[in-house]
Amino acid sequence: MIWNWFKSKPPEEPASAKEARQLVSEFLTGKPKEARAAARARLLELKEPVSVTALTEGYATCYQWNKGDVLALLGELGFPEATPFLKRILQDKSSHLLQMSAANALGRIRDPGAVPTLLEVLAPSFWRHPHGWNPPNMGFGTSRQEALRMAEMDEARVRCTIINALFDIGTPEALQAVTAATKDADPSVQSAAKAVLALAGTTKSSQP
Repeated sequence: MIWNWFKSKPPEEPASAKEARQLVSEFLTGKPKEARAAARARLLELKEPVSVTALTEGYATCYQWNKGDVLALLGELGFPEATPFLKRILQDKSSHLLQMSAANALGRIRDPGAVPTLLEVLAPSFWRHPHGWNPPNMGFGTSRQEALRMAEMDEARVRCTIINALFDIGTPEALQAVTAATKDADPSVQSAAKAVLALAGTTKSSQP
């Protein structure tokens, strides 16, 4: 009976994993800037996979201003386990800033499994709105025409960020999409694609 209890008892979590959970809690709960910076630095030292679980589980309840930092940290940690969560954030149109943070993180992780979602959100069809759609920033002295223009600019910024992420991932499918984006209807997306390809050419030519 005692032997069976020992066999069924789950293994104790390593001390480093426990420390990572505590650090994530400090990072999420709005500690002073210095403490949050120290927690982030230590999490990057530990590189504990449990950090991904703790960050994604705590994301919904952390301060809005901290969400972008959480996404950035997931990218810095580099665990592909964060990819499904980041893809969901990328597909959520409620915040263009968080979409850009998610795209940046996916580019840092370089998980090829993110490419289909990045291509989905890059496509102009993803950004089509129903007839009569009102942008969230309309009102408070902003006309509908101006709000639509601002929304289009924000959407273009997300798409430009995706271009960089696809280039960083670097699979043939991703690079093909970057090349195709040099002929995109949006000039800013064209410019972003041409810039990363030009940078790649410069880097390659400078190598011995």
